[in-house]
Order: sequence, then C-alpha cells, then structure tokens
Amino acid sequence: MSLDILTPRGQVSLAHEQAVARWFNGFPSCQYIQTPKDSPAAVDAVLVEHGKIIGVAETKCRYGLTLAKFQNEFGNEWLITWEKVRIGLEMARGLCVPLFGFLYLVDDQTLLVQELSVGILRRDFTATQKTINGGVAVRENAFIRMTDAGIFRGVK
Repeated sequence: MSLDILTPRGQVSLAHEQAVARWFNGFPSCQYIQTPKDSPAAVDAVLVEHGKIIGVAETKCRYGLTLAKFQNEFGNEWLITWEKVRIGLEMARGLCVPLFGFLYLVDDQTLLVQELSVGILRRDFTATQKTINGGVAVRENAFIRMTDAGIFRGVK
C-alpha cells in the first residue's frame, strides 16, 4: 500500500506538520510526539507533558487559506473526514485523554487548536478531495465548529 505522505505533496504537508510539532515542543514541559509516518497510524501525534500523555492529536495543514477567509467563507468550520475523528476519539477514550484538532493555516502561519468532541461538530456526506494528491471522494465528513479554538500566530 502506498501512503500519500510519501508523495512529494505529502512530504510538503509533513514538513508543515513538523513545524507544528516544533511550535508545540517550544513549551518547556510539552512534547508533540509524532506517530510513525511510514504506516497508517490512527492519529498524528501523542501529546505529552511532564512525561504523562495528556492528549492525542489529529493535525491537518490547509493551503491558500487565511484565518479571515476560513472564518468568513467557511463559517469557521473545519472539514475533516468523520472516520479520522471517530478513530481519534476512540483512541483518546482508550487512553482517558482528550483528542485535539490542530488546524494549521500554512499561508497565514496560524494554528487553530480545538479539543474535539461530538458536541462541536455536525456530520454530512459530501464530495471532497480524496487525498492530498487529488481525486474526489464522497464520504461522511465532520464539520467542526472552531469558534472556541485557540489561535496561535507565527507558527513556522
């Protein structure tokens, strides 16, 4: 099985995810520990503070999108496949920690961080880009309200 993260576009996205990891790891007691990128891991990272797991993270990078455009044109809703959220919630539940969504708006160098729960999202079947490399897929997606997300600028 070929993983999208191993393609040229996937490698660009991985570099941006690593920028998010460097930012998170800039806090003295915190670590963003990436899951293996050569296999289809259930989440992108485990969040650790003082040697204790405090959360798991699903990180997505979006291009050509400023914070203002995200808020105004997309109603401050982050579209992500429901399957990714569902699996992340199950993993977080099993570890007794929260699932965090890290939405990195690359062009704006802005990171939105939101604890994910079923209560802040709606689900719908829509046609979206299949993978970072293109294509179209009709699948159940989660639309996550990001109005209460932490906003961090200058992440690079």
